[in-house]
Amino acid sequence: MARKSQSPDIHSPLEQTLFDITIRHLGKLDSYIPGPVKKAGKAKEELLQRYRQDPVFSIFGLDSAEYIAAALSGGTITSIHRKLGDIYENSVAAIFSHSLGLAAEDIRYSATIVVDDEAETRSIDAYLPFLRQAKKALDNLPSDSSVMHEKRDRISSSSTLSPIPRASER
Repeated sequence: MARKSQSPDIHSPLEQTLFDITIRHLGKLDSYIPGPVKKAGKAKEELLQRYRQDPVFSIFGLDSAEYIAAALSGGTITSIHRKLGDIYENSVAAIFSHSLGLAAEDIRYSATIVVDDEAETRSIDAYLPFLRQAKKALDNLPSDSSVMHEKRDRISSSSTLSPIPRASER
């Protein structure tokens, strides 16, 4: 008996966003074609024939339908795991954005670093600009709080909005 698909019970815009992220990434698996099958012309039989003609695969008995199935399954599992990682990454960013009322571009951070004379860009899933958040919070305080005015002035006079210096500033 086939299982009946149920829609989730969504109660908030954040839940809808997280559901949409999940469906978008898992939906990509529907059109997934394992790399070895793509190279062999999108047919398992052609891939099996190529393995039978390969001296390394055939001499070790790796030219069987069982080996092909295992190899293709392994690639598929890896792709599923990568999509789960994408879901987690995008969900963390969505939760930060939603919970803190920040636009997506406000929580993005990347830096270009040099490794072995090669420039590489590194990024994080979600960046929380603490100083910007502190300034926003202080701006919302009652105007009659002299202690808060002093703290607000001290933070506002800070020239750095980021607790981590960007690579270009080092």
